[in-house]
Amino acid sequence: MKINKIHTLTALITLMGLFATLSGLLDQNTYINDSLSATAQMMGQDLVTLTTGIPLLIISAYLSRSSAKARLLWMGGMFYFTYTYASMAFLASYNSLFLLYVGILALSLYGLMGELFTTTYRVKVDEKNQASQPSTSPSPD
Repeated sequence: MKINKIHTLTALITLMGLFATLSGLLDQNTYINDSLSATAQMMGQDLVTLTTGIPLLIISAYLSRSSAKARLLWMGGMFYFTYTYASMAFLASYNSLFLLYVGILALSLYGLMGELFTTTYRVKVDEKNQASQPSTSPSPD
């Protein structure tokens, strides 16, 4: 996936995630239809997303220009957002943030699958190119 797409997806998910997590943490009516236990879990998830998930996504997207490890970390962040917001979209009681949850889920799944298929294609092309080139290792004398 091109770096511009990675940065665009990261910016959109970050803004939407910030709004969703801050609404969940600050607005008392967000989880009003959920049980006390579910509300505590979702507010905890919002706190983890705000303090860990969003910074991870931003830093790994910034470093992914030059590092394959950072790109893998970015894919991990995309998986985190996919899993988290799939849970919020399907398990939480319907609330005013439902469409936001679905939007974050869709964007993060798109980013994860796009990068996964692009990386798989790159690895296959590299393997094919290496197999077609003659070996340049020195022969033992």
